[in-house]
Amino acid sequence: MAAAFVLLLLLGGCAYLTPEPSNAAVVPTATRSPEPTPSNTPQPLPTRVDPNAPITLTLWLPPEMVLSEEESPGSPIVRAWNAHYLAAHSRVRLNLVPKAAYGPGGIVSMVLATQPVVPARLPDVIVFDTAELPRLAEAGVLQPLDDALPASLWQGMYPFAVDAVTLDGQRLGVPYHADVDVLAYDRDMVPEPPETWDALLTMRQEDEQPPTLIFPATGSDGSAADAFMVHYLALGGRLTEENGRPFLDSGIAARILRSYRSAMDAGIVPEAVRRLRTREDCWGAFLDGGASLAGTTARLYHQDQALAAGIGYAPLPTMGTEMATVARSWAWGVTTRDPTKRDLAVEYITTALEAERVAAWATATGYVPTQREVLPAVIEDAPYRRFLGDQMEQARPYPRLKDYGAIQAAVVRAIEDVLDGLATPERAAITAAASVMRLR
Repeated sequence: MAAAFVLLLLLGGCAYLTPEPSNAAVVPTATRSPEPTPSNTPQPLPTRVDPNAPITLTLWLPPEMVLSEEESPGSPIVRAWNAHYLAAHSRVRLNLVPKAAYGPGGIVSMVLATQPVVPARLPDVIVFDTAELPRLAEAGVLQPLDDALPASLWQGMYPFAVDAVTLDGQRLGVPYHADVDVLAYDRDMVPEPPETWDALLTMRQEDEQPPTLIFPATGSDGSAADAFMVHYLALGGRLTEENGRPFLDSGIAARILRSYRSAMDAGIVPEAVRRLRTREDCWGAFLDGGASLAGTTARLYHQDQALAAGIGYAPLPTMGTEMATVARSWAWGVTTRDPTKRDLAVEYITTALEAERVAAWATATGYVPTQREVLPAVIEDAPYRRFLGDQMEQARPYPRLKDYGAIQAAVVRAIEDVLDGLATPERAAITAAASVMRLR
């Protein structure tokens, strides 16, 4: 112990030594200061920062924002706002890097992989699905933007969109477009769309040619679980406990699975749903005459509006007494910690969110704008615009749970097992709930 103490004193130098006071008189010794000798060593010149030096902003964007016009209808809109921004910022250079929206090579995964290894290679701006906000926030990647944008911009957004980028009281992104689930139906076969699942079953009993409903019911991108969650939320289900741990109510899940099985047995839900993986699959099957009702999205309806003659729209019928509309949104995020780049990044985002640019982007891509004032410029049909505006006002944000992908997988397995007759609704629900509990 004593040896370690001496070693610390030696490594620390004399600054750690505190001499004991002495009673002996100390006689000062006069010393002569040496005359300074001139040095021939050249002194370094102060570093000069060129105020006109170019600044490069690196943006990681989904392919649809970077590809050619032939490959993506929205890319000319992005090029136009880039040109407008660069005209006002002569020092700035934009480095647009296309990245996959999801997966191991996707924007969020690449950001999280890059940060701990080579943080200098991180982009300055990203676009991300707000469902992935918890992962980014946990890593401390995103910069708060509460006061960076005008209060009027935040106030003009739909509530769910602001909620989707807010975590622990901080706004960590800026929503720019969204999509919301809707029910599409054949007006000739279904004069009045059902508002609830019970109403759908009643239509089966009353009509000679009963309607058929299709929705995703097998694994792929999580669409089957998302369709299930609309009913789960309408029935008062929750996905977390009070302590924030993942949770799935097996009783509510069993009720939904029983309704799925009963509807298939009654012929309302055709067995073809077991081949439908995504909402795009459902929309295509519906347009081909595969059903009289289909769960789809506003974006798909908007994109194919020319094909939508005779097609009605309505909220998704739910198994609860409450309507549950879930909206998925995407946002801009600022990752740079450099103050100058941060300001330039905010100005870039502000340019992209100008009303006429958002309207042009939404019109070209079919996405729904997150700003109320933009919707009239995108949707000319007044009844449909009112319907979509109401859906957006009432929408809940898409689940933002770090483990939501695992919850989706558990739910999809339960759906498949019940519809394939491999498990009872009760057994499948208990198994799914147990899988979710193991995520804690």
